[in-house]
Amino acid sequence: IKLKDIGKNRLATMGIAAILVMIVHLWGAAEWPMWLQHIQQFGQNGVDIFLFLSGLGCFYSISSRSTGEFYQRRFLRIIPSHLIVLIAYGLIKVLSWGYSVWDYYYENSLLAFITHGYTLGWFVSAILILYAITPLLYKLYTKRNVWYWILFAVILVIDSQMCFMNLGDMVYNIRELFFNRIPVYMLGFAIGDYIKKNPEHEVQLVSFKWIASTVALLALFFVNSWFAPQSIVMDLCHYIAILLAPVCVLWLTYLFNHIPHQFITDIGNMSLETYLINEKLAILLWVYLPRSDNYIINLFAFVLTLIGADLIRRASNGITRKVQNL
Repeated sequence: IKLKDIGKNRLATMGIAAILVMIVHLWGAAEWPMWLQHIQQFGQNGVDIFLFLSGLGCFYSISSRSTGEFYQRRFLRIIPSHLIVLIAYGLIKVLSWGYSVWDYYYENSLLAFITHGYTLGWFVSAILILYAITPLLYKLYTKRNVWYWILFAVILVIDSQMCFMNLGDMVYNIRELFFNRIPVYMLGFAIGDYIKKNPEHEVQLVSFKWIASTVALLALFFVNSWFAPQSIVMDLCHYIAILLAPVCVLWLTYLFNHIPHQFITDIGNMSLETYLINEKLAILLWVYLPRSDNYIINLFAFVLTLIGADLIRRASNGITRKVQNL
């Protein structure tokens, strides 16, 4: 299995990431079998896998296009689907639940995420910020490679030490949901270049290199955890899982070279849309199916997520084609 296979199986791997995130959004987790609860605890790393692959894809995109073309393609991929979901869900909350228009859209905005740590629209806010700074990252990586890795190391050190500070819920949300995801995006960015230069390297060899380097890099942080509460230790474990996202991607690539995966690839092709609507659908079902148990709600949410994501993806593609024609 070669590194170049990552590109071939990229959408299937994104499909796994989307499924993991949907498992994280399960309602009534205490009722699920223990094995499913373990998967749910790991499910947060679906976001890490997605951001790693986004960084990898953005390297190829920015390296073959102008900055303007890069922004056009990236933002057209995000904005139409986001606006469709935002408007539809907003109509329900404003007309049926008594929300004001300003409160709803503020809670889902980039400003609310930065100033108050509101997490309703955190993923779109985070990915738009990363897309916005990608041309700067590319220039730094290609012109001042050493400074790129210095910046990477500084973010790692700052973020790891923030685990030991009581910064309040707002700052914690920003750190947990965005700041400690910057390194995995930067890794994907650099790995994109590595794959381009070494397409024939084998997955197994590279995986062991990443495991060794990750453990060595974080050994110092574990020393501090000996004197910290259990919650801090778990936070650091999640931090390590973020940096092991490249290894997860490599081994999923190996898996998808041996099994059929068209259905999972289809989910990966609409992974953004599943992120946008899955949790919102679960909330709506919880409100409007009050007599249903958690199994029914989550089953409906899963099925409706796939159907809705496909419809939104088709509508978004139509909007994008019209904009590009203009």
